[in-house]
Amino acid sequence: MDLRAPIPQEHRSSYDRSSDEGDRCNKSSKSTIETSVSTPTSSSFDDTYETIVDHLVCRMYISSLVMELGSESRFTGLVLFHRYVRHFYGLMEQQRQKPQPQKQLDQTDDQQQSNEEWKQIKNHLGQVASACLFLGCKMEEESRRIRDVINVSAVLDFSGWNDSMTQQTTKPITITESKHPPPLDDSYWTAKENMVSTEQQVLRMLQFDALVCHPHRCVVIVMDTLGFGTGVDKSSANDGRGENTTSNNSLLTPEQSERVICGAWRILNDSSLDARGRALVYPVIVLSCAAISLAASGLGVHPDSKTIGERNSEDTSTLKKIELPGFWWRALDVSTDEMNATKSTLCYILQQQPYP
Repeated sequence: MDLRAPIPQEHRSSYDRSSDEGDRCNKSSKSTIETSVSTPTSSSFDDTYETIVDHLVCRMYISSLVMELGSESRFTGLVLFHRYVRHFYGLMEQQRQKPQPQKQLDQTDDQQQSNEEWKQIKNHLGQVASACLFLGCKMEEESRRIRDVINVSAVLDFSGWNDSMTQQTTKPITITESKHPPPLDDSYWTAKENMVSTEQQVLRMLQFDALVCHPHRCVVIVMDTLGFGTGVDKSSANDGRGENTTSNNSLLTPEQSERVICGAWRILNDSSLDARGRALVYPVIVLSCAAISLAASGLGVHPDSKTIGERNSEDTSTLKKIELPGFWWRALDVSTDEMNATKSTLCYILQQQPYP
């Protein structure tokens, strides 16, 4: 089983470094190449780029629900998209650092040119997001028709949302659905050709590295290996015995282990929706252990909330924490420093506490 990070070192770029607010401030304070055309600061460029990625990962997540994809197919598609946006960001940064030709443009023309460039970036990344969904289904052998992916991408408006929403930096994100899927005419065949072409472009950009290790699967393996249990045994109920036990040697009850697993999966799902993909740079084994630890403490699990963001701090008192053995992650060769750093990152993504 491949235990490398979902976004390994070879797929990282300056986009990861710019996720730190201090780095952004330092970059924006550096002198830029003097040209007659004003160039956006690193901070404004990163914020707009992050907003576009944020819009698209949300649309990808909803599309996976509409197409009834499993967690692994959805996660693979999102991770492939996260990998691509890092490579693409690196290419754009190289382009921005090149000396620009001298042109005399007034402020209005400059703004129009900037808006047109962002529109092209948005349209391109929208096509990439659709292709990554389609590619994720292929990689996990949960195939969907290319027509279905094109339809849901058009209905959820992957690349044609209002340009003013690109400047929207606060959540929640509003998605306006189209009333009807695109007609089966020449435009569909053009979209199909673009989908296949974009898929090949994604694979070339990623150097055909489309294998993704899944923390969801690793969570169950860790729970089983350490004897924490793997949830309620449905087969016993089907046999009429009515026994809700997974193993007599499990440290947790079936209900407790199922709650931890489901909570960890919710945390991992939310981590894949982070536009920066901050948690996806950690090794899968570390990421899984951190998600299990947070889920056992009550984070990510609430009977009246399907998403972590809907839970407030007052709900924590209503959840009984599940006690796990001290420093249990060391049995998997995970250091405490790695564990704390990953948990801190996940908590920041879930907006539960400040990020150092």
